[in-house]
Amino acid sequence: MKRPPNPPSSRAPGGFTFVELIVAVALSALVLTATIMAYGTIMRDREGGGLNLDVTLPDELMTDFYGSNGTVVAVSRAPNLSAAAAAESLRLRFVEDVSTATAVFALDRNVPSTYRPATLALGGFDPRTLSSPEDFRDFLASEAPETTAIFQGFEGASVGSGSTVFILNTSDSATTLNVRAVYETDLITTTSPAGIYASVRRYAGGICTDYYHVFFPGAAGGMAPLLAYFERRALPLSGDQAVDRFRVAAERPFYFIWWPDPSSRTLSSTLPAELLASSDPRQAYANQAGRTSFFFVVPAFPSL
Repeated sequence: MKRPPNPPSSRAPGGFTFVELIVAVALSALVLTATIMAYGTIMRDREGGGLNLDVTLPDELMTDFYGSNGTVVAVSRAPNLSAAAAAESLRLRFVEDVSTATAVFALDRNVPSTYRPATLALGGFDPRTLSSPEDFRDFLASEAPETTAIFQGFEGASVGSGSTVFILNTSDSATTLNVRAVYETDLITTTSPAGIYASVRRYAGGICTDYYHVFFPGAAGGMAPLLAYFERRALPLSGDQAVDRFRVAAERPFYFIWWPDPSSRTLSSTLPAELLASSDPRQAYANQAGRTSFFFVVPAFPSL
């Protein structure tokens, strides 16, 4: 008995079926759409950043920040991918520094700082008693009285336009503490052109080793808080709700730390305001939602 002949194929010799053509067209459309979106993102970034702007800074700020003369800095306008790449590189450096730390102390300030020591003299002082940023600030005041005009006390969320993070390492000496690195964040309001100049820098031994900066045209108001400090839950309540709501750490105290984001078009939050109770610590930093992708949770003390 002969086998019946196979039914005719819908595929032309060397061609495609109708279904295969539909799939190929759909995939081509997806690739073209993705290409257009990527090109649009690059062009928008170029329009937002592109060429550098010449931003006039207050006198001596270039010297204080970067050790260079002048009052004008060439900086990219946000958003800018090159500045974002530099920020990512500094983020990795920060994480590496913190991973080696014996202690991390973050301080609030409203003025630029030039205090970047390589070591701290103990003079018989027991550093294990430094259990909060305020303790460390008092210790610095005894070590370097000029710091009282730089750093301001804070509990809970910071309020200043700048912050300094001290990362301490082990020391072979019983009389000194080693400072592995000092990280500074500053948001400087400018008038020529109007906006906010944002700069994050790393110092080792007083030398600026890494940094990124970006300019937000027309921005005002900064992005406070740059820091939030969560104390141990076991501490007695102070009676001040703004402080007590941050006493929630089950074990070690820790910080929230925010850096400005060069890939963002604005310093303002891009999300709608959230209504939170005043007893909720999030109420103090809810405006940071959607502002930046450079956010850290860092243990404060003791060693990691």
